[in-house]
Amino acid sequence: MDLKAAPSAAETRVVTLPDAAVAEVRCRVFRARPTEPIAMSFAPLTHRVMVLIEVELADGSVGVGESWANYPSWAWRERIATIQDGIAPLLKGRSFPDPATAQRALLARLAPLGRQWGAPGPVHQAISGVDMALWDLAARHAGTSLARLLSPSPRTELPVYGSSLGPTGVAEVADRCVALGLTAVKVKVGFGADTDLANVGTARRILGDEAQIFADANQAWQLTERSRSSPLWPISASRGSRSHSPAIAPPSWPS
Repeated sequence: MDLKAAPSAAETRVVTLPDAAVAEVRCRVFRARPTEPIAMSFAPLTHRVMVLIEVELADGSVGVGESWANYPSWAWRERIATIQDGIAPLLKGRSFPDPATAQRALLARLAPLGRQWGAPGPVHQAISGVDMALWDLAARHAGTSLARLLSPSPRTELPVYGSSLGPTGVAEVADRCVALGLTAVKVKVGFGADTDLANVGTARRILGDEAQIFADANQAWQLTERSRSSPLWPISASRGSRSHSPAIAPPSWPS
C-alpha cells in the first residue's frame, strides 16, 4: 500500500477564505445501525454516527465538515454541545483570512478547557470538524475541489484495504476480500491470544503470502500484552515487506 510522495508545499495554492464573517454554525446528526455486526475489543458498534458541521458565512457561502463520534454511544450529544456552546460563540461575527488562523484561535481558547475537562480528544475532534468545513469553504471560494486546492496534481487512485475482519467469520470475510481483489486487510484483535493468533493465521492462509495484514487492538492491550503479541508479527508481515516491524495499530494504551 505504498503511496508516492505528495507534492511539496511550494507547489500548493495560497489558501484564503471569503471576506465575510461567520454567521451560523450548525450540526446535523445521522445515525444508522450497521447491516452486519461490528465488534470491537472494548464494545460493539451499535450505530454508525455522522456529525456534520455546517459553517455559513454572512455572504451565504457554506462549508461542510464532519466530526467522528461513533464512541461512546452518547458522543454525538457531547459533540453538539461542544460545537454549539464552545466553538460557535468563538466564530460567529468574526472573519478569518484562512482556515489555519481560525484553527489556531479555537485551539488557543479551547485546548486548555479540554485538558481541564479531562477530554482533550473530544475538543480536538469538534475543532477538526469545523476545520474541515472551513477548508471546504476555502475550496469553494477558490472555485476548485479541495484536492486541487491542496495539490496541483492530486492522486486519482488510492489503495484500499478490507477492514474489520473478526473476531468471528474471518474466513468468510477474507474470501470476500479476495473476490474483490483486495491485497491488504485489517484483523480485529484484542479478544485473547488464542483467538487473535487463529484469526490472523486464517486471514494469512486465505489471502496468501503477498497480502498485507494489519492487526487493530483498539487500545485493548496494556504494554505487557503488547509484548506478548509478538507471535502475530511473522504472520501479519507480508513476504515482500520492506520492514520487519509488526503491522499492528493502534498498539497499546499506556499502563
